[in-house]
Amino acid sequence: MDNSAKQQSPKVIDLDKILAEGGQYTPAWEGLFTPVAVVAIKAAAEKVECSPEEYIQIATLRQLDADKG
Repeated sequence: MDNSAKQQSPKVIDLDKILAEGGQYTPAWEGLFTPVAVVAIKAAAEKVECSPEEYIQIATLRQLDADKG
């Protein structure tokens, strides 16, 4: 079987083009949370000196660990 058919090239986001057309770019994770939660996540991530994406991963893993008991 040909693996090249299964592999897709990564999606390239042209931020300059989006902004030039008057659009806005929002990271995908921000669409999953309310605006208040986005602000809280960014603040918490800044406090522990990591990216919001890393903070979400850490928080998720901690919650999964806590759920195990």
